[in-house]
Amino acid sequence: MGVNKISYKQLELLRSLPLADLGFCGALVLLAFGSCRQTTSLAGKKVLLYDHNLHVTCGWRFIRNGQILLGSDDIYHRGGTDIRDPEPGETSVWQTKRQLILSGQLGKMTVADLDIGPFQSISLLFENGIRFQAVPLESPDSSDTELWRAFATGIDCHLIAKGGQIYLEGEEHQSVVE
Repeated sequence: MGVNKISYKQLELLRSLPLADLGFCGALVLLAFGSCRQTTSLAGKKVLLYDHNLHVTCGWRFIRNGQILLGSDDIYHRGGTDIRDPEPGETSVWQTKRQLILSGQLGKMTVADLDIGPFQSISLLFENGIRFQAVPLESPDSSDTELWRAFATGIDCHLIAKGGQIYLEGEEHQSVVE
């Protein structure tokens, strides 16, 4: 699948932005880019909003020097043990590597290059040589699961990889990207 100018433009917004935060909710990993502002939700809770976001539900990994630095399954492990029932004071592989990535100890985590690859994979290369890859692990015929979503906070136009296609959805756009 080729990438048209609309989808590339959506992803180009990430270029030169720093990775500001990295989180997860269940199997969803959240990458936040750019500046951050704090606001209050309708429920009265304080929330952080970042300029641009990439939400990934398929397999993913950060690669450094030809080795996996952090991968999607690391969320669930701490030294070979499941973290869903951690001992007090223990840290997981996820927590340790997340802190290492965000601390700047490995260099600048600013997006230098990006690409949509085969099978709706996505790759971000950071200035320090670390590469983030989101890699679908199932055929588009077996699932209608969303693989990833890129969007800017406050703008109702999202670039979505789902069901073997990439869609540009939002208030003004509802088209399939070819």
